[in-house]
Amino acid sequence: MPASIAALHQVGIPVVFNFAPDVDLKALDRHIGYFMQGGMGLPDPAFYTRNDADTQAVLGRYRDYVKQILPLTGTPKERLDADAKAVIDIETAIARKSQSVADLNNPFSNYAPVSVADATKRYRNLQLGEFLQAQGVKDDLVSMADPKLFAELDAMIGRVKPEQWKAYLRWRVGDAMAPYLSRSFRDASHGFRGQVLAGKAARRRRAGGRCWTRSIPPPARCSATNMPNAT
Repeated sequence: MPASIAALHQVGIPVVFNFAPDVDLKALDRHIGYFMQGGMGLPDPAFYTRNDADTQAVLGRYRDYVKQILPLTGTPKERLDADAKAVIDIETAIARKSQSVADLNNPFSNYAPVSVADATKRYRNLQLGEFLQAQGVKDDLVSMADPKLFAELDAMIGRVKPEQWKAYLRWRVGDAMAPYLSRSFRDASHGFRGQVLAGKAARRRRAGGRCWTRSIPPPARCSATNMPNAT
């Protein structure tokens, strides 16, 4: 699993967490790598953790979207329910240990320098040393502001079954690449990410051309930027 995480990050598909270079806030003449929360298909952890009707409705639509994409990636019909559940369960576990979107807006709350040696020793299952090598990072310092999240991710590597991880990785690849693949992928992606989350126009095709019809925009309370903080 750690090798798969590293390989997908290499090609621009972040799974399990996010990692990116940015300015060292205490040494502005250099950059360091930042390990941050990520790996979720919904834009706010609150979508996974709140129980109000509106939030649950969005989560239900998201689950339907997952079940649209997975068969396109090769998931057999008899495994679809189990694999979709695995995806939601893994992302929910990540969300429960993640910060709210509001907390992430302060760059200093995401700055916590730690030595690569210490991070590698602390989170052995994630194999962060090998991960950094795969990304071409040779620095001896990284930022890791959320040790509770990475402790949970480290535990999940050993706790979650391999077939569940495979379903999650297939989903993440399918979702990331959907806008660039066949019509079935593109329509599924637009139906959820375009219409449900962003309130964009729904596509309606007819012989001889393409026409558009408007969808009803989602209520403001269901937009990612207006969701209440995760609890």
